[in-house]
Amino acid sequence: MTGGAAPARRELLLRLTVGPALVAAAVAVLWWHDRLGRSAPTDAVMALLAGLAAWEVAAILSRAGTRIPVAMPVGLAAALAGLGLVFPGDPAARGTARALLLAAAVVAAFMPHLRAPRDGDAQRLAASLFPVVYVGLLLGLLRELGDGPAGARRIALVVLTSKASDIGGWLLGKTIGRHRMIPSVSPGKTWEGTAGGIAFSAGTAVGLNTLLGPFPELLGGGASAVLFGVLIGAASIVAGLTNSALKRRCGVKDSSSFIPGVGGVLDIVDSLLLAAPVAWAWLLLWSCL
Repeated sequence: MTGGAAPARRELLLRLTVGPALVAAAVAVLWWHDRLGRSAPTDAVMALLAGLAAWEVAAILSRAGTRIPVAMPVGLAAALAGLGLVFPGDPAARGTARALLLAAAVVAAFMPHLRAPRDGDAQRLAASLFPVVYVGLLLGLLRELGDGPAGARRIALVVLTSKASDIGGWLLGKTIGRHRMIPSVSPGKTWEGTAGGIAFSAGTAVGLNTLLGPFPELLGGGASAVLFGVLIGAASIVAGLTNSALKRRCGVKDSSSFIPGVGGVLDIVDSLLLAAPVAWAWLLLWSCL
């Protein structure tokens, strides 16, 4: 066995064990949410994940030379993702609170800058807001799918469909991937893997709509579920590319070493940062029809 083969095999083993374990943990939390009829378990986990991921984003920016105080972005990102803890059944109240928290983030970001200008102030100002919006706002939109009797199952539909894109892209990219997608951003991503990820997402959406549903917004039949899966898969892939672009520009490989074989919390939730808004927009559009 060559010197490079053992670490590669160890990384593969970790991915094949840690990844499914994390998915199983997410399913367990959502099952608890569904059985309780209350969203508190999901809301608490979302707040925790958003806070940790925002901390990782702040740390990544710091490694690139833009050091910022982390308490504000971490706290507000967690608050945005955990709004269901305060307003579990009131989407209008969550929307108002979300707007107020974003306004508070702007004010808090400017407070340290009410002084004479210094070099790097513009970068620090933008960087202090970035984790709040990139993680807290986007991930928090996943919670907007969680109201009602089918709320936990709807979140599970989006999470598992999004993760199917990651799994399908990784499997097909590793086995038949030949044509690099955007090597300057993510050298490992291929067009074959992208197609496989989208196909896995579409198939997962169809299967979960049958197993957990049927969901009213997917009652158009198989075609509706396929289109939903394609959109979630595509959004997840683009979200993964944004994470890769951020890390590459900051000179890091993983957002942290918090999760062995995977990286950080941001590397786990990154696909949901765009999948959640797309799913929310789908639900809003369906409700208007």
